[in-house]
Amino acid sequence: MTHTISGGQILPELSFPTFSSREQSSVHFLKDLDEYLRLKSVDERLKLTLVSKSLTEEFAKNWFMAIKEHINSYEEFKIKF
Repeated sequence: MTHTISGGQILPELSFPTFSSREQSSVHFLKDLDEYLRLKSVDERLKLTLVSKSLTEEFAKNWFMAIKEHINSYEEFKIKF
């Protein structure tokens, strides 16, 4: 599926990035997630909710669940991740 954006450009449907430490580095994951959130114009208040859904690797998911109460923003998550 494709979407047309302003200026007539056609972009392919973006797939939601997920993190599995066996498949990619955290740096590449954050780059992909940043791009997805920017292109989808995700509201800042929803970004941490999407982070929790993007962490599919068990250790990363457990880590996030343990510290999410102490993270106040997506930018703070990126620093700690």
